[in-house]
Amino acid sequence: MVRVLIADDHDVVREGIKGILNEAGIDVVGEAANAGQLLQLTASVPFDVVILDLGLPDASGMQVLTKLKQQAARVIVYSAYPEEKFGARAILGGARGFVSKDQSPEDLIKAVRAVSRGVRFVSPAVADQLLWDTEINDQPHNKLSRREKQVFQLLGEGRSVTEISQILGISFKTVSTYRSRILEKMKMSNNAELISYYMRHLEEVSALAQS
Repeated sequence: MVRVLIADDHDVVREGIKGILNEAGIDVVGEAANAGQLLQLTASVPFDVVILDLGLPDASGMQVLTKLKQQAARVIVYSAYPEEKFGARAILGGARGFVSKDQSPEDLIKAVRAVSRGVRFVSPAVADQLLWDTEINDQPHNKLSRREKQVFQLLGEGRSVTEISQILGISFKTVSTYRSRILEKMKMSNNAELISYYMRHLEEVSALAQS
């Protein structure tokens, strides 16, 4: 039987979740109204899955997720927050599943069973957002350091190494070193390729120097 811990600061929500899971033959082995209680339970009670509300009163949901991830806990975030904003963030933060409180009880049961087997459970909307975030993070310019991004932006605008050294207040040699690193990280051969890339991705990278 799957063993579940529930963490939510509302008694009525915990009771509702417990009722849904018990009817499905899933064992609720502990309940917590705050992060402190939850972490005490995870350290002392054998469990398979944690159902976590992100709005606990004594710690942010992402802080709790980080601590649970360090324990290799399998976590389902069960939240009233909009899934299109928080679903992918929760998964990237260490959750194995995300279920909105607007979804059906059957979805929560499916999530618990899937996550207990080591399978990720998300809605199609969250899966699409995860794919989008992965594609964005895989862009070559996201591999650059903050200073490299500044140099990259100026090179993309067609500035010379001399101009960049004056704008940033660093030596010509230092700018040349940054340029070489940028070309290597982005797998490019020359400034023409870099400028072409910059112009194609202008909307995404226009604020790189401030990131």
